[in-house]
Amino acid sequence: MKKPLKYIDQPDPTWSALAVESFNVTPRPDAHDPMVLELDGNCPRCKDHMQHSEFLIAFKGVAPTSPETLRATVKTLRDAGMINGPLLPVEFSVRCRCQVVHPDGLGRSGLTGCGATWKMRIESVDEEHS
Repeated sequence: MKKPLKYIDQPDPTWSALAVESFNVTPRPDAHDPMVLELDGNCPRCKDHMQHSEFLIAFKGVAPTSPETLRATVKTLRDAGMINGPLLPVEFSVRCRCQVVHPDGLGRSGLTGCGATWKMRIESVDEEHS
């Protein structure tokens, strides 16, 4: 068994290219009108498995909701002219959320993942993933 990498706080742009190539991206509720992207793959730094959900529309102070409620909300916003186009392409930051305990040189507790942070840009999603 390999020794876990130490937790870090610095982003590295090279992780972005590795992550975009290696993560499976599943649109929810479907590829025609995605509102959430489910990412599944291995962290480009520590190589441990992780998952991430990226909501393409969010409301400050409101917790994520059911897909049906989210779809109805987006429809209402579109009907009101507040959203005039698709929610893709999108760019967002991802932080490693693997379940491996990575030691922290600063002695902090309760940290999740190895700390790697990178940006992902998703232009579109394929129908095969939905």
